[in-house]
Amino acid sequence: MDSLQIKTRRLKRGLVHVYTGDGKGKTTAALGLSMRAAGQGFHVYMIQLLKPSRLSSGEMKIAGRMGRGIKIRRLNTPWWSLKSFEREDDKARMRKILRKEFDDLQEIILSRRYDIIIVDEIHNCLNYNLIDMDIIINLIKNRPVDVELVLTGRDAPDEIIAMADIVTEMKAIKHPYSKEIKARIGIEY
Repeated sequence: MDSLQIKTRRLKRGLVHVYTGDGKGKTTAALGLSMRAAGQGFHVYMIQLLKPSRLSSGEMKIAGRMGRGIKIRRLNTPWWSLKSFEREDDKARMRKILRKEFDDLQEIILSRRYDIIIVDEIHNCLNYNLIDMDIIINLIKNRPVDVELVLTGRDAPDEIIAMADIVTEMKAIKHPYSKEIKARIGIEY
C-alpha cells in the first residue's frame, strides 16, 4: 500500500488561499502545499486552466506517481498564453469550455472526494473575462466547510481578496525573463 494513502483525513475547517502578484511562485506555492497535504493523508485536486495540455511539466509527471493523493488536470484545449488572450475566437471558445469546467468543478467539490482544491490561473481568467466573477464567488461561498480552496494567478480581483482567509503576493524583484532567459525545465515547468 502506498504510504501516502495509509491515513485519510478531513479538515475541520477549510480556508481560502489567494496566491497572486507579478512574481514567480504562485503555482509553485500551490504545488508545495499539495505535496505537504498529500504527505499528511489529504487528497488534492488541481485544475490548471491556462497551462497548455501539451506542456510536459514536472508536476504532471510526478502527480501520476502519487496515487490518489494528488490529481492534476489540464483542459484539453490549445491555449497559447498571451497570444490567445489577443484573439476573440480563442477567448470565446475558452469561455464556453470554462463554463462547463466550473459546473464539473462544483460537482467535484461537493463530492468531498478531495480535501484541497487548487484552481490555477483563475485570476487571469477573471481579468480577461473568460469566466464570470459570480461563478467564482459562488464556488467560494458554496464549498463544504471542510474543503480548502487555493486560487492562483496574477492580479487577484479585490472581491476575491476580500473573501480569502490567506492572501500571499509574489512580488517580482528580479527574474531571468528580463535577461531573455527562457523558461527552464524543472524550474518553471
